[in-house]
Amino acid sequence: MRFKRFLLPLFLLLSSFSFAQNDTVYYDTGDKYIGDQVNGLCEGTGTMIWAEGDVYSGQWKQNVIHGKGHMEWANGDIYDGHWLNGKKSGYGIQTWPSGQSYEGYWLNDFIHGQGTYTWTEGETYVGEWKNGLMSGSGKYTWANGNFYTGTWANDSRNGKGAMTFYNGTKYYGDWKDGKQNGKGTMNYSNGDKYVGEWLNDKEHGKGKYWWATGDYYSGEWEFGIRTGKGKLTWANGNSYNGYFKNNLCDGVGKMKYSNGSKSKGVWKENVFVE
Repeated sequence: MRFKRFLLPLFLLLSSFSFAQNDTVYYDTGDKYIGDQVNGLCEGTGTMIWAEGDVYSGQWKQNVIHGKGHMEWANGDIYDGHWLNGKKSGYGIQTWPSGQSYEGYWLNDFIHGQGTYTWTEGETYVGEWKNGLMSGSGKYTWANGNFYTGTWANDSRNGKGAMTFYNGTKYYGDWKDGKQNGKGTMNYSNGDKYVGEWLNDKEHGKGKYWWATGDYYSGEWEFGIRTGKGKLTWANGNSYNGYFKNNLCDGVGKMKYSNGSKSKGVWKENVFVE
C-alpha cells in the first residue's frame, strides 16, 4: 500500500513537467527549425530557415521570435537586435541592400525613439523618431554639407530650428513642412542680414534687412521682394520712406537726401513723378 501511495504522487509530479529538447523540425511548408524546444514549441535559442529564403537565428518564446536575434531576409535586408512578440522592438541595427542603414530604437517594427539613419547618398539623421518618421529633436546633414538642427514632425522640419548652409549662410527661426515659415533670422555669407517674417523660404510680411554695404531697409515684403510700405536708408545718408513695388520706390513717398533736400510725392520705379 505504501508503494502504491508513492506511485500516484510521482505520476502526477512527472505529468506536470515540461520537457525541453534540442532538435531539427521540418515543416510541411518547407520551413526548417534547428534549436531549443519546449513541449514541441520553439523556445530558447534556435534558427528558423523559411522556404522563401529568410533566416532567423536567436531567441524564441512559445513559437514566436522574442528576445535578441539576427534576421536576414531573402531580399537582402538584415536586422540584428531585439524583438518583442515577433516584431522589432528595442535596440537594433538594420541594413538594406541599397546601402542605407539605421541604428537605434524600434517599436512594433517601426523606427521609434532615438536613432541614426544613413542614406546611400551620404545624408544622415541623428535624433528622435516616431512610428517610422523623423519626429522630435534631431540633426540632419546633407551630402553637400548643409545641416539642420532642431525640431521635426512627420519627416519634415517643423518648429524651431537652425539651418547652416555649406557656403556659411545661417538661418534660425520657425519652420513648417520643411520650409522657413514664421519668424526667423538669416545671416548671409556675404555679410547681409534679414530679421523678420517668412513664408515658404521667402521674406514675406514685415522684416528688416541690413546689407553689408551699409544700406538698411525696414518694412513690408512679398515673397522675397520689397513690396508695400517701408523705409530704405542708404549708406550715403539718403533715405526713402514710403511705398515699394518689386524692390523699387513706387507709390507715395518721401526722399531725403544727405545734402538736406527733399522730394515728396509720387514715385514710379525709383523715379520721382510729382
